[in-house]
Amino acid sequence: MPTARRRMREAITACPTVTAASEAIQTAELVVSELVTNAVRYAGHQPISFVIQFCAAALRVEVSDVSRTLPKPALPDEDSEGGRGLFLVGVLADRFGTTPTDSGKCCWAEIDLA
Repeated sequence: MPTARRRMREAITACPTVTAASEAIQTAELVVSELVTNAVRYAGHQPISFVIQFCAAALRVEVSDVSRTLPKPALPDEDSEGGRGLFLVGVLADRFGTTPTDSGKCCWAEIDLA
């Protein structure tokens, strides 16, 4: 996950409309970390890819893996040690979802930069 967070920060800070102190950077790093962690959980050692795009005034992150299991955001019991990732993505991102693909799925999130 450190590589994904670093690549995310580099992409965002290269955008001339985003300041280095922008809250969007920390939000995007956390969202990417949770989406990549989710992909690793379901795809294991299979290939995982992620794409960062700037769409109008938003940052879009797409994490793809080969698992066909679609995640379901939920808030687990307070005693659970995991399972909060997509719940956090839902709270932090302005929009998010999962799209089945021919080779697995793509989990995506959009964060408004304004």
